Amino acid sequence: MPDIASGGAQPDLPTLDLMWVESKSKKAALKLEKLDTDLKNYKSNSIKESIRRGHDDLGDHYLDCGDLSNALKCYSRARDYCTSGKHVVNMCLNVIKVSVYLQNWSHVLSYVSKAEATPDFTEVHGKDSNNQTILTRLKCAAGLAELATKKYKSAAKHFLAANFDHCDFPELLSASNVAMYGGLCALATFHRHELQKNVIFSSSFKLFLELEPQLRDIIFKFYESKYASCLKLLGDIKYEIIQKVDEKKITKTEIVRQHDIPKLTLFMILKMKEEFVNAVWKEGQIFEGCNAWESGSGYAEVLQPA
Repeated sequence: MPDIASGGAQPDLPTLDLMWVESKSKKAALKLEKLDTDLKNYKSNSIKESIRRGHDDLGDHYLDCGDLSNALKCYSRARDYCTSGKHVVNMCLNVIKVSVYLQNWSHVLSYVSKAEATPDFTEVHGKDSNNQTILTRLKCAAGLAELATKKYKSAAKHFLAANFDHCDFPELLSASNVAMYGGLCALATFHRHELQKNVIFSSSFKLFLELEPQLRDIIFKFYESKYASCLKLLGDIKYEIIQKVDEKKITKTEIVRQHDIPKLTLFMILKMKEEFVNAVWKEGQIFEGCNAWESGSGYAEVLQPA
């Protein structure tokens, strides 16, 4: 990567087009002025539906400009002018989207609850395809918030409730993300019978796992007690899952540093320890495959009984 901070010439980087920047900024300012004027006119005429749309339009514009704080304010103000459950849910979705970008996870969970509790919406949520899409979006947003706040089991339950056929919101996350996050969180926190019922035998989540065949194999290997193969596969995908870990908050910091294991993977390994390692060591056995890594003693140290 070029060192932009050094201030030196970077021939590979495009030249900053100041004229383009100025042109776009002027257009954005003119559009903002128009939208603001329109909203004032709507308020003077006391047309609630127009006022609601005016706030949404302003929020959309601020979001396009990257001004997340003002976008959140505008979307939130639309709440006072909602006249139906559909309007309330739409307002919640807008607030949730910006709150995810702002990483305001408590806000995300709060507005997911508001949307799910909207009477007009909950009464028909199972009958309408659009509502299924909304429900899946809400579940995925809640899953992200729980994942970010380290409530992995709750995150797994939310992701597992997503509907594959209605998972179409790339601005939030992809179906592959749902498979990876949901599968890993379930693997790390579910008891064996929960894993069997809610993941392995789940007709809906099976469709997500087909997008991540390696993760599917990991889950099946773990369930079948083929732990060496499970760990080997985890090692193969360790660079793809849960990036940028905060190593300081993990018990086995040195092992994480040496092997670059994401925190959720380590959590899963420690769960393995609780479930079966003591029994294995009583028989004087060691998992085959622990020495498959050049520094295999790292995993052995994690897995040894206390």
